[in-house]
Amino acid sequence: MNVQKELNCMNQKLNIAITRIGNPYEHLNILAEFIGGQLKNRVSFQKAMKKAIELTE
Repeated sequence: MNVQKELNCMNQKLNIAITRIGNPYEHLNILAEFIGGQLKNRVSFQKAMKKAIELTE
């Protein structure tokens, strides 16, 4: 209900499908979001890349 209120679609039916990803860091979009978040938090580039490589292995 809260999501329907946020999206202003109270007159329409809203279906949400949630799927679990086995190893999320193998998906490029999720990995890019992780690296971007690390850089936004002022983590050094080398540390962020090293952690990303560790997570994908």
